Amino acid sequence: MPNNTPAVSPCTAPNEDVLVTQAAPTITTTASPNTTPGGILTDTATLAGGFNPTGTITFSLHGPNDPICFTPPIFTFNVPVAGNGSYTPPPFPALLPGEYRWTAIYSGDFLNLPAVSPCNAPNEMTVVNPFPTSITTVASPDVLIGGSSV
Repeated sequence: MPNNTPAVSPCTAPNEDVLVTQAAPTITTTASPNTTPGGILTDTATLAGGFNPTGTITFSLHGPNDPICFTPPIFTFNVPVAGNGSYTPPPFPALLPGEYRWTAIYSGDFLNLPAVSPCNAPNEMTVVNPFPTSITTVASPDVLIGGSSV
């Protein structure tokens, strides 16, 4: 219009930036209950707060008796993620007594940041208790010095 001059808002004008960030999902985990040798060890990871998450959750089992998950895991399994929800790896047979610890790591994706349940996270240890043992003894009858019984 002839009475108005054009107005321009430059690309870097104040208050005109919008920052879009990835969702920051959480992962909570629960290991199987304590057991004895031959029992089953498993873990459940619940992914929440993601925006249509995809990717994988990597479950790793450490033990027995590795309190800081220093040694390589004795079992690792990747589970594909298709949305928020609960995910579980296949069961692992507990052959030796001791303390076993799980870690679970969500890989993240284009829209979601990674999430980690680290070594010694709450509810991530299962104790494999040794089988109870007992010894029954029977003493011989009382004897007199010299070997004859009383």
